[in-house]
Order: sequence, then C-alpha cells, then structure tokens
Amino acid sequence: IALMLEGLYQAKNKCSSENCDGYGAKAIDQESFQNAYNFALLLPKNIPVPEIYVDPDGEVTFEWYEGRRQVFSISFGGKNQLSYAGLYGYNKTYGVEYFSDNVPEIILDNINRLF
Repeated sequence: IALMLEGLYQAKNKCSSENCDGYGAKAIDQESFQNAYNFALLLPKNIPVPEIYVDPDGEVTFEWYEGRRQVFSISFGGKNQLSYAGLYGYNKTYGVEYFSDNVPEIILDNINRLF
C-alpha cells in the first residue's frame, strides 16, 4: 500500500496546477484524488501496485498491465463513481460503479482476472 500511496502523491504533485502537461490539462481533481486514496487503502494487500497517473480531465487513473492485450484500468471521478475498463485478449469489459466504504466486487474480480 505504501508504494501505491507514494505513486498517488507523486501524480498529485506533478499535476497540481492547470496545464501541467503543457497541452492544457486540468489540475488534479481533489475529489478524484481522495477517492483514489480511499480506494488504495481498501485494496487487498496481494494486489500488485498499478501505474498511477492523472488524465487530462484531472481524474486519477490506476492501470494494471500483464502483457499484450491484458490491461485493466480504473478512473476515479466525482460523486464516488469509478469507471473501469478491461481488455483480456479479445474480451472486453467496462462499466461504472459506485464506491464508498468497500471495493466493488466486480473491480476485484477484474483485477484478479488479469493476474
């Protein structure tokens, strides 16, 4: 968890101001950051650390790769919503889930499916 939180804070520091990428990106959305932080605290310890970055719209994204055409990502929006998408070979999945005090089961299923 410590590595995940460290990556999250690095992304926050890198994207704390408008136009942080030089192409007009928004600054990190504080609600998105808080949702990602809370999510990271609730993930089981055996989940690998994802790549963490801030999208041009200011939302935080966690992304796991396990090889060619094997990826799962989560973007944390406002109002405790998270959007997810997965690619497993030629199979795809995506959706939106509400996140509050536990990680939605479908999210854990998709992360475990990847590994």
